[in-house]
Amino acid sequence: MSVVLILLIIPIPYFATIQQKPITLESEYSYLFWEILATALAIAIYGSFKSNRREITVFTNYTDIVFVFASIFIPLIVFIIMRWVNSSLNISYWVFSIIFITFLIAIIKVTFLYNNGNILNFLLELYTKVFIPFVLVVCIIIAFILSSVLSRNKYERKTSYSKRQTGTIIVGFGFSLLAAAWVLHDEEFVSIKNYLSGKN
Repeated sequence: MSVVLILLIIPIPYFATIQQKPITLESEYSYLFWEILATALAIAIYGSFKSNRREITVFTNYTDIVFVFASIFIPLIVFIIMRWVNSSLNISYWVFSIIFITFLIAIIKVTFLYNNGNILNFLLELYTKVFIPFVLVVCIIIAFILSSVLSRNKYERKTSYSKRQTGTIIVGFGFSLLAAAWVLHDEEFVSIKNYLSGKN
């Protein structure tokens, strides 16, 4: 909990500085954004440390990690394929949503089954489990923003520019895998049947 409090206190000197200047709506929103981001990160770090110390269970095994990352990529791949074959945008969104929600319900169920009955621990486990692949999603979004907003350097080749974008995604994927490995409990795969039933 001390980690959470430290990260929540970090923005206070910044807030004291901006109080000396005329307060604008933009500065208030900027401070609120960083406060929310610091809080979200602090909770995820706290959950990661508790899981690493075996006080809670975030990722039980490799199957758990694969399932969580699949909940992002499988719906997205299906959505892209459906758009590629010119399916209706509404139908594509519905199929994407159904697949994603199905994965999410399964993840919530499994996290609850592996939990020891403490609701607060269950919520912390679920939050941390969802936050880790969120890092990857953010990096993918940043890469898309770079591709649409930033132009290539004057003498930069297209391949070099693409490598920079790909590197952003790889960095996010790497951080996500390292974070998942940090809170991994058992280095093994279990069958999907056992996984969904909460068995090791």
